[in-house]
Amino acid sequence: GTLLGINDDGTVDVFSAGSNTWSTGVPFVTARRNFAADSDGSRVWLGGGYDTTGTGLLNTMERFTVPVAQSAVSRKIHGGAGTFDIALPLTGNVGIEDRITSGNHTIVVTFGNTVTVAGASITSGTGTVGSLVVSGATVTVNLTGVTNAQRLTVTLLNVNDGTTTGDVSIPMGVLAGDVNGNGATNAADVAITKSQVLQIVMAANFREDVNVNGPINAADVGAVKANTATSLP
Repeated sequence: GTLLGINDDGTVDVFSAGSNTWSTGVPFVTARRNFAADSDGSRVWLGGGYDTTGTGLLNTMERFTVPVAQSAVSRKIHGGAGTFDIALPLTGNVGIEDRITSGNHTIVVTFGNTVTVAGASITSGTGTVGSLVVSGATVTVNLTGVTNAQRLTVTLLNVNDGTTTGDVSIPMGVLAGDVNGNGATNAADVAITKSQVLQIVMAANFREDVNVNGPINAADVGAVKANTATSLP
């Protein structure tokens, strides 16, 4: 997470828990004392208070925002069928990666503006960040050693979008064979995969190609069966 220290002169100190470091954020326009403050987790509002002399009342409000990703996905190439993404919502129900790739996963995060990123780490769950690639507004994180049936959080450290700085956390569920993404691999997932055998892999059914080799066949059904009776914690 991110902690903000707001000073009387309008400067902002940003503490990034993932990297255990402090940095300097973009200062507020109006320095103020004894102001009211509120936050929803990614934004901080400052309102009212006094000017730096401590005598002049202020009736203005400003907002400080930490970087927020526009989208995050788990991306895999399904042989000749192409590349398909599973959405990883930043709030609400966790996005679940059901495809089996020996603990290797690729997360792609897109921001509204070009960003710099100090690094990335798995801040909860089991796995390792193998590499980090930043290209304009797109950040690609390659993970290795990710175990099955878990929830993990990948945190981008000290993301700077030219205006704000802070950590950005991406939640992700990993559950092999959970083709309907409901948090449990069971007979329903087996039946869904069987119904797609010999079908062309496309946006509507790529989750059933659990071994990501292109076709949906008996091997995928077998892989789902092998992981039945598992669920997200």
